[in-house]
Amino acid sequence: MPETLQDTIGLDADAAFANDTVRQAVRAGDGMDVQYGLVASDIATGLVSAFRALAEAGPFGETLTEEQAEAITAALALLDEGITGVRSVNGANGRRQAQVEALETRADERIKLLSQAIGEVEDADLGQIAIDITQRQTILQASYSVFSQLNAMSLANYLD
Repeated sequence: MPETLQDTIGLDADAAFANDTVRQAVRAGDGMDVQYGLVASDIATGLVSAFRALAEAGPFGETLTEEQAEAITAALALLDEGITGVRSVNGANGRRQAQVEALETRADERIKLLSQAIGEVEDADLGQIAIDITQRQTILQASYSVFSQLNAMSLANYLD
């Protein structure tokens, strides 16, 4: 990794960083792994090219040569590209953060729903539940009886 602007002379941008490409991941949901973490090469590779262009244009005196002015213009374009890359990485990082926050919100909602359901079951009056089941069973049997009677009816019964 270069420490000064002069260290970037002749440096390949891809070789400027001694980091690996290993990123951490976390299981954020059922079957959903979210990769997080950034490495220096993700962010600054585009900027190294701009720094290299500036370093190779120097040394600068009081008056710029035409080649130096062109090199500075090219370096500015490379800086714009590098900054766009930084913004892109920042945007991707923000999307991952929003995704994790959405998963967290859903998990909290599920916890509330399950806690409420468990609470209702724990607080249930078993005597009242037995009465409700018996009452619904009686209503169901009565409806079966009425349906059976209606099904057995025929116009022939009334023609006598």
